Amino acid sequence: SGIVSTIAFSPTHSGMLAAGSYSRTTGIYREDNMELLYVLHGQEGGVTQVLFSKDGNYLYTGGRKDPYILCWDIRKTVDIVYKLLYRSSEDTNQRIHFDVEHGGRYLGTGSQDGVVHVYNLESGQWVSSFRAASDSINGFSFHPFYAMAVTSSGQRRYGGVGDDGEEPTLSGDENCVSVWSFYSS
Repeated sequence: SGIVSTIAFSPTHSGMLAAGSYSRTTGIYREDNMELLYVLHGQEGGVTQVLFSKDGNYLYTGGRKDPYILCWDIRKTVDIVYKLLYRSSEDTNQRIHFDVEHGGRYLGTGSQDGVVHVYNLESGQWVSSFRAASDSINGFSFHPFYAMAVTSSGQRRYGGVGDDGEEPTLSGDENCVSVWSFYSS
């Protein structure tokens, strides 16, 4: 129930789709007749992104002002499989996007503090992070074939004159799009 804020089809032709809402719930539906199959509860904020795993067995959900990305096994939706910890987003109204890389092993997400975090999806454990900007990383997407990702950063700022009497200005690494390469040794 509530305003639907995000939707995604299962990638495996299972006939399911997910719809997240600002009421902090996610519904799993049959795509042919929109029959409600499950309702998932557990997000601390309104659900702003839903994303199926590459094999279609898991669903990842993220919420507004919510530091956790939740992993659900949609074959048995009773419990949350794990929470991906620390995705700084508590103080921003922006959607902080995440993505699963083409091999289905890792999830990357932005954060309000300019850091990208990468998690191992098999274990649900943090793998690494890197500073991508000095402002919120609101967009994150892995390349569909190569070991690359793209981030978007920046946010609208309200307010006027700062302590020094000047209007605030943005530096070059805020409000930008950046491409990143990942190499394994």
